[in-house]
Amino acid sequence: MAIILERHILLSSGTGLGIGTISTTSSTPGETANPTYAYLDTAQYSNATYYFECDFKTSAGTATAGLYDTAGNLVSSSAVNTSSTSPVIVRSGAISPSTNTYTVRLSVTGGNTLTYYSSRIIIIQNANAITATEEQRDLISDSQALTGASYADFSTIYWDFFRFTSANWDNATYYLDVTFKNSAGTGTVGLHTAANALVTNAECATTSTTYTRVRSAAFTLVDGTDYKVRGKSSTGTITITSAKLIVQQALPTKSESHVTLLRSTTAASATGASFQDTLHKITYTSGNWNTGTISWLHECGAHANTASGVVELFNITGAARTTGSNVTTSNNGTMTRYRSGSLTMPSSQDITARASSAAGTVYQSLVHLIAVMTWTNVVPASSKLLLLGVG
Repeated sequence: MAIILERHILLSSGTGLGIGTISTTSSTPGETANPTYAYLDTAQYSNATYYFECDFKTSAGTATAGLYDTAGNLVSSSAVNTSSTSPVIVRSGAISPSTNTYTVRLSVTGGNTLTYYSSRIIIIQNANAITATEEQRDLISDSQALTGASYADFSTIYWDFFRFTSANWDNATYYLDVTFKNSAGTGTVGLHTAANALVTNAECATTSTTYTRVRSAAFTLVDGTDYKVRGKSSTGTITITSAKLIVQQALPTKSESHVTLLRSTTAASATGASFQDTLHKITYTSGNWNTGTISWLHECGAHANTASGVVELFNITGAARTTGSNVTTSNNGTMTRYRSGSLTMPSSQDITARASSAAGTVYQSLVHLIAVMTWTNVVPASSKLLLLGVG
C-alpha cells in the first residue's frame, strides 16, 4: 500500500480579522512588510511533489503571488493569479524548488489593492516507504516586538503552545527555526516550557538589523510537555515574524502533520449562535492522506477577554461544522491551548476556522488540523541497510 501524506510550510502571516490588514497596491513583486523566511531542505522529503498556494483577493484587476528565494528569484511555475474580489485559494501546478530559503512576494495590476491572508509550500509524499520527512510547526502568529535583557513572553494573543507526545514520533531530531531582527546588540529567541524553563540548545540569536533566518542546534523534548517561544534583546528591540519547531525523521513509522489553517491572530466578537469566519482556509483532499492509521484533531491557541467562546472548523463546501471540531474556550485572560477529540473528516473540500463568543472577544492565534499517523514502510532489506548506514 502506498503511503500518502501532506506537509505544509507556512510563509508570511497575513490579514487578521479585527487586528490588521496585509495588502499591497504595487505592480512590482515585493515581500510583505514583516516577512517569514522558510527553509526548504528537499533531502528531508522522500518521493515528494511540491506546490505553492496562496489565499488572497483583489479589489480589481489581477493579483499575483509567487514563491521566491531570498535573492529575489521566482521559482519556476510557482506564480498564481486571481481576479476574485473575495478570498480564494489558488494552487500552482507541480514545481521543482531546490534546497533554499523562501518567502512569498505579491503584486497587483492597475494600482488596485491585493489583500493577503496566507501562503504555503505544500509537499505531498507518496511512496511504499517514507524514508525521510519533516514537520514545520508554527509557534508565532504575527510580527511581534519586545525589549529587555531577560526572557519574556511575546504579546499574549500572538503565540501558541506545541504539545509534545513522544509516542507519536520516532527516529526524530528537533530544531528551532526563527525569522527575526534586532535593532541593537543581540536578540535571542528560545524554546521554553509552559513553566518558562529554557530548553537546552534550543536558542537562536542574531545581531542583524534586517530580517534573517536562524536555526538552532538539535535538542531534546520531554513527553507530555507544552512548549512556546520567548524572546530577549541585550540592548535593543527584538522583532520576530516566525518561529517554527522543526521535526526531521528518518525512516519513520509514525508522525504528526500539523496543517495550519490560521497563522494570523484574529478577533471574533460574534455572539450566541453566530460565528465569524477568519477568512483563512485550506483545501482538504482526502486522497492525499493514506496511512496505516490516521486520527484527526483540531487544535487552537485562543484567549477570551470577557467570556467563554466556541471555536470550530467549518466545511465551506458542505456548509457544515467539521464533526467533533468544536471546543469551548475559557475566560481566563491568557493564551491557552485547546484540543478537540477525534474528528470526522468530510470529503475533499475547503475548510476554514471560525469563532463565537458568549460576550466580548475571542482571540485566535494559530489554528491547526492535526493528523496523527502510523504506517508500515515496505523497504527491500538491502535498501534498509543502506538507509541505516550499515554496509
